[in-house]
Amino acid sequence: MNVWWVLLIFICQPVLWIGIIRTWLTANHRITHERKDFRSAVYREKFEIRHLVLWSAGLGILTSIVTVVLGLMVPVEFLVIYEILTAVMLLILPGALLPVGGLILSILAVWALDYFGIDVANQFQLPLGLSLSDTASANYLVLLTIAILLTGFFVSRVGGRYPAPRIFQKRRGKLVAGYPFKELLLIPTIFLVPGDWISSHLAFWPVFQLGHQSVTFLILPLLIGFKLTIFKQIPRIALRAIGRRFLILGGLGGLLIIVNYFVTGIAWYSTAAIAVIYVLIVLRSIWYDRHQRAWYSRVDEGVRLLGIMPNTPAAKMDLTVGDVILDCNHRPVSSETELYEALLLNPTYCHLRVTTRDGQYKITETAIFKDAPHELGLVLFRD
Repeated sequence: MNVWWVLLIFICQPVLWIGIIRTWLTANHRITHERKDFRSAVYREKFEIRHLVLWSAGLGILTSIVTVVLGLMVPVEFLVIYEILTAVMLLILPGALLPVGGLILSILAVWALDYFGIDVANQFQLPLGLSLSDTASANYLVLLTIAILLTGFFVSRVGGRYPAPRIFQKRRGKLVAGYPFKELLLIPTIFLVPGDWISSHLAFWPVFQLGHQSVTFLILPLLIGFKLTIFKQIPRIALRAIGRRFLILGGLGGLLIIVNYFVTGIAWYSTAAIAVIYVLIVLRSIWYDRHQRAWYSRVDEGVRLLGIMPNTPAAKMDLTVGDVILDCNHRPVSSETELYEALLLNPTYCHLRVTTRDGQYKITETAIFKDAPHELGLVLFRD
């Protein structure tokens, strides 16, 4: 019966539902923009919701096993601060910028309270029994490292798999395409909590003995994710590279965890170093993309390919986002209208001559649906 209460309390947490609603709105917003920019949705499926459910559940099991095996303990006060900051980020920040940043801010807040000796419960006369315990500060380093590793794994595996373009207007009315990656996960994670404060308020809540210390637990959603719009790189390649950098940083965090086991007093410094490097990786990724050579913009000769709809003839062709279509059915094209006029020359077959972003030429062809050339599945700048 206690297990059902634990699950019920997790399901009733506001952060979980705010995150689900936020992801749903993000998916609807993407589809609305796609229909506005390209007459139809590039990805009709709300893949953001599918990722939120499947990835959160799978990674939640793995993360909870790790936190329990490592005996990762954090005080109730930290969890309350983290819940509040996470809710604020989901409600206010556009796209929940830097979800791991909420964890960093929570750790910073706990460090400040500990450093200045502030007792939240007494300071604000809260009858919650909150107090910073003597949990090892290295636990925050472990938690941050886990969050960064999860973010790196998720971004490297999922980032760029659904390159849904969006049209942006730059200076002087120039139109360019960008590829937003804006996904969140709410990973159900078991947090061990020292003391018996929870069980003293909820009699049914389980309490365990870990050595000479009473320990209980809570299941909270650990918010991870990433937001970045790619303007000048191939989305899949760029996001994979960012994910690898996060994984490398997570590996560095793992090494620092081992060092902290032998060297005391450096946990906060190690945590701060990992947090700073994380922010620098994000800033560097934005800077690097903006300083590449070519935008996804219109071209003077040919038609820029901005996207490929799944389960269409175009998905079977050797095409990549950013390619420029020069000829269609042996006829030069320089606009969306000209391309579809060329398709009508042979409405069941498509032969394309294409140049890639690195200047290489290639030929690709496919059969298309009979009498339906507009269902080829190419996403282009509208005339």
